[in-house]
Amino acid sequence: VVALLAVAAIGYLTLQAYKVNGPAYQQIVLGKDLIADVLPPPAHILEPYLVVHELALAEDAKSIERLTTEFTALKRGAGAYDERHGHWQQTLPAGALKSALVDKADGAAQEFFMIAEQEFIPLVKAGQQTHALDVLRNRLTPAYDRQDRKSTRLNSSHGYISYAVFCFKKK
Repeated sequence: VVALLAVAAIGYLTLQAYKVNGPAYQQIVLGKDLIADVLPPPAHILEPYLVVHELALAEDAKSIERLTTEFTALKRGAGAYDERHGHWQQTLPAGALKSALVDKADGAAQEFFMIAEQEFIPLVKAGQQTHALDVLRNRLTPAYDRQDRKSTRLNSSHGYISYAVFCFKKK
């Protein structure tokens, strides 16, 4: 009887510690929230957009090379845009959220990266700042704005985030 009560007590305490909204869960959520608040989101092109602006102002070849390398890493590096996009493409169930993130927002992001890599960065490297600024204003900024609007909709009243939570709870 004592052993049975001990097992029941240990089971109860374990469930209390590890249940949803329990202490362990709260620590995990706190850590994820902190990371989300401190680090730029790799599934959004905000940081590459800032690097493009830095490139537009760069004055020496060393800075341009460093920023170009940083830009490439933000697209293709570990934990960067392409990797996170692939993760969500494989992980999210079919539906509104996946369509919004993987298809619609990604199309604008891929356009942004293509323009930056094929037009903007070569102009910066060639010292053609005036033309590079024109590409930044007239091509990159509109592509960024489209991706930003489509990504922001994920967090708006469309309910995509609630839908995502519902889908993952069903698994």
